Amino acid sequence: MRYTTLGVLALAVALAACAEPGTGPTSQTVGTNEGGRPSSPALLAGGASPVIVAAAPIGPFPGSGSGISGEAILTRSTAGLWVDQDIDGLTPGYAYSVWWVIFDNPQGCVASTCAPSDLARPQAQGSLVNGGGFVAAGTTQSYSSHLARHDVDGAHVPMGDPSGVDNTYRAQVHVALRSHGVAEANPADQAVQTSQFNGFCHLPPDPPGVCQNVSVAVFSAPDAPGQGS
Repeated sequence: MRYTTLGVLALAVALAACAEPGTGPTSQTVGTNEGGRPSSPALLAGGASPVIVAAAPIGPFPGSGSGISGEAILTRSTAGLWVDQDIDGLTPGYAYSVWWVIFDNPQGCVASTCAPSDLARPQAQGSLVNGGGFVAAGTTQSYSSHLARHDVDGAHVPMGDPSGVDNTYRAQVHVALRSHGVAEANPADQAVQTSQFNGFCHLPPDPPGVCQNVSVAVFSAPDAPGQGS
């Protein structure tokens, strides 16, 4: 299923509206491999240090009425990024896709908090990458996603740099959740819903435009070591 420019622009508007005080990381720690999160072994392998861990609130997209909340934990290392989300307010039986919105050079954004419209600005070095997805078994769900440096591993990249994240330490990172309505019965179709920006968005029995962006967590660039390309 192909994405549409309109769908990506909807994500841009919603993410930009979330760039408000209090949406940034609430805590941050810096350590070595041994001090990293045990749930992120892929990031901690091969001497990928230092490891930086930050927490940020998950909030609903303005105007979505989703009521979704929770907490996201972002782990950074030389190997890539890892996010662990505890999400509340989901609709059981709905399919959700997770999206990495990366700005490798946030100084190239128009404002200090990047907007998805900055994905079109070469100076921001942005990338929009699918981070997998899930079918909600209940109103709460925990979900983890990994984005390796320079390796999107076949993930859908509807906008920006096709290689994904480069500057893992100083990139500004937004993690967005998108609803695709009632999960398809066929597992292959579910995989499309959770991996494509507009997967099964306009098909019966759901009304047209059933897909919507429902939550986001925003992580500012930390005071951390730089990383070249």
